[in-house]
Amino acid sequence: MSSIVRAFIQKSMDEARIAKERAEAAENVAKELREEKILKEYVAKAEGLPHLPIEPLKFGIVLKALGEDHPAEFKEIYRVLKAANAALETSELFREIGKSGSSETSAEAQVYAKARSLVAKDGELTLEEAVSKVLEDDPELYSRYEEERQEAVKRGGK
Repeated sequence: MSSIVRAFIQKSMDEARIAKERAEAAENVAKELREEKILKEYVAKAEGLPHLPIEPLKFGIVLKALGEDHPAEFKEIYRVLKAANAALETSELFREIGKSGSSETSAEAQVYAKARSLVAKDGELTLEEAVSKVLEDDPELYSRYEEERQEAVKRGGK
């Protein structure tokens, strides 16, 4: 075989090796993109369960593993998870049944509203000083304030 033919064959073999390496690299990139897309779909499914105590990114990986390896079981588990999410969403268990603080008509609310008004007018006055002044200036309000406070203590409040 002549040196020209050998050089041509060697060049062809080198080009074929380079082409094969590029094809493998492209396949790896495509596989990574496909895996990333699939994971995003499962993370989106996990994000669709906002009332469950899960971290969507972590739980998406779990869902993907189950869905990829056991699709029939995944379908049933996901159905149950959606039902649990819906039940938690409408559950009375997590509803607020009361609220902290005082109502706007309570003596305490009136005292603090007047005190804040005094502080706004006189920048030198602290809120505590203003509360004292309001209670001193309005004995009837002070009496209602004390009655409400005593009632709250009896109920186990403040």
